[in-house]
Amino acid sequence: MHKRKPDRRDPLVCLCNEVPRSRIDAAIDCGACTLAQIFDATWAGCGPCGGSCQPEIGRILAERVNATTAVKGAR
Repeated sequence: MHKRKPDRRDPLVCLCNEVPRSRIDAAIDCGACTLAQIFDATWAGCGPCGGSCQPEIGRILAERVNATTAVKGAR
């Protein structure tokens, strides 16, 4: 696996598997709504470290789900 250059606009969420925030967001946009679905879609959270990024992935998921719910509720 090659190491990608750091990008402040698209930070890595999972360092072990080099999964950036944009890939997590894309998985959620495609319907992933659980940690397991995000893991399956991106490989984030299941690296050799044992998943130290899982809490951050959970925060992203909660943030995005709550934002989507708020937008739907405003209509």
